[in-house]
Amino acid sequence: PQGKPTIVLLHLCRVLLADGQVAMLNQALPVTSEAPPSLLRGITALRHTSLIIAYVNAHGALLMQNPAAMATFPESGSWQDWLADPAQAGRLLERALAGERVQLETQVRTGAGLRWHAIDAQLLRDPVSGEQGALIQHVDVTARIEAEGTAAERLRVMHAQHEEILSLSAPILDLG
Repeated sequence: PQGKPTIVLLHLCRVLLADGQVAMLNQALPVTSEAPPSLLRGITALRHTSLIIAYVNAHGALLMQNPAAMATFPESGSWQDWLADPAQAGRLLERALAGERVQLETQVRTGAGLRWHAIDAQLLRDPVSGEQGALIQHVDVTARIEAEGTAAERLRVMHAQHEEILSLSAPILDLG
């Protein structure tokens, strides 16, 4: 209001109009407690980063995910559902909950299909419940993985062609 940033609690509700169209009813209520500026900036950064971030409990249930995660994994019940191999997700979470920082690259099921993600998971206590959970970050590395695969295939073809050329060439004789 009046050019001053204000923290609000926003309620959105889908409303079906008489003519069959869908409208959105918004209600914004001011939040009464003042949060420190660093907290507000941190929340804003988390909401706008392209880094996929999730916080899960010890069972893999999603306790928090940022908008990038929601856009990438639009229909997910738990974090394990994100990985192409749910058993691998369980092992990764188990290691993170044991205090190990886990980093790996694996395939995930996104709204756009199978992709390759670099995943970083680490133990983090839930500031609300006090229970142990894991902070999990994903970065899409599909382009790099595919480029590496293409380069490896080209190198294999080049070596095969080199061997074929050597097998077809006649030996050089010294007639001197």
